[in-house]
Amino acid sequence: MARVAACVLACTTVTLADAPPSPAPVRRKPATEAYPPEALSLFVDAVIADKAGDLGAANDGYWRSLRVSPQANTYYNLANVQHRREWFEQAIESYRKYLELAPDAPDRAEVERVIAAIEKRPAIVVIDGREPGAIVVVDGKLVGPSPALIRPAEGRHVVDRIGPKSYLHKSFFLPAGPRTEHIDARYEEQAGNVVLSASPAIVWKGKFEYDDRALPFPGRFTLPPGRHAIRLPSYELECNTIVFDVAKGDHVTYVYIDEADGPRDRGCRSLTVRTQKLRLPS
Repeated sequence: MARVAACVLACTTVTLADAPPSPAPVRRKPATEAYPPEALSLFVDAVIADKAGDLGAANDGYWRSLRVSPQANTYYNLANVQHRREWFEQAIESYRKYLELAPDAPDRAEVERVIAAIEKRPAIVVIDGREPGAIVVVDGKLVGPSPALIRPAEGRHVVDRIGPKSYLHKSFFLPAGPRTEHIDARYEEQAGNVVLSASPAIVWKGKFEYDDRALPFPGRFTLPPGRHAIRLPSYELECNTIVFDVAKGDHVTYVYIDEADGPRDRGCRSLTVRTQKLRLPS
């Protein structure tokens, strides 16, 4: 129940996607008599790879054919491959090149509808990793179990993926426009009952001394139950004391640090600290 409530809170700034949009249909056009022999041979190889599902080889093959002879149908097939690979900006460019080379194309209206649909498509971020039983937190708010599919707003974000024995902290920038970003967390063994994370506004990363140990920031580590107060060794941050409580129990204490609104006091950045208890999927 607590996880559901946290997810509802997360949805105020991070919108969950129930399912990704339907994939692009497979559509190909044949070569015409205008193809010179070398371009035709490369085009046929690309179509064979396309039909076999090797979209990487098909993409390369269509490009090689285009370099020999820029044909409209090759651009169309290339656009369809890029569309299926979720390379949306490249697909739009290739579809438009097809229309430029074939101004009287009978399917112009259909292709224009495809371009318009791609342009309206929201950006999607897929967060996954090799260790099962993990949870995903985006911008300090619980999203849910991994893998997670989200539709964040344009701008900079930070992902924390917390597994039974692993932790990943990664920031990314999502530009405007339709796209699909994949964040695949490498398996890095890092266990502990505390995760200390930070928003993209906090760029300092390193180690801080606490309880005669050098602990990572951002990072995951073990602390005993009770109240803890730490300082980060950064000129802009060390004027803050970060206080949080670690409760007993089988959970992870997640501490998220962000910059507070308002002016700085002699270079000091005021911080906000939010703490929540997270449980991994059983």
